[in-house]
Amino acid sequence: GLQRYIGYVEDVFHRSQVENAPPRHVVEAMSAALASHGHHSKSLVNVDGYVVDIVVEGPLPVAVLYHSQQTLHQTTREPLGHTMMRQRHLKRRFAVINVPGDTWETLDDDARAAF
Repeated sequence: GLQRYIGYVEDVFHRSQVENAPPRHVVEAMSAALASHGHHSKSLVNVDGYVVDIVVEGPLPVAVLYHSQQTLHQTTREPLGHTMMRQRHLKRRFAVINVPGDTWETLDDDARAAF
């Protein structure tokens, strides 16, 4: 039953997650900012079907989620439903840090490292 259903939707769900992932240059910049503080991270990690932009390893793993215009409501800038579902799911296993894309893009390298 359930496993068969998951088999039907898994590829479509994963594709939708990949489509909402941040651009490669953003992921690389976020990883570099973390590395400058000595944090080891992995990018675009699959966690139970959800794509996590950055995972910082440690005693309490951290999921860093970049929010672009695709994942936020155009008027209110609040996270959309699929974004909230991903965050709720990840909070069971990770500390979650949300990075608004419009804020990230305005920061220089030093400010990004401090963010």
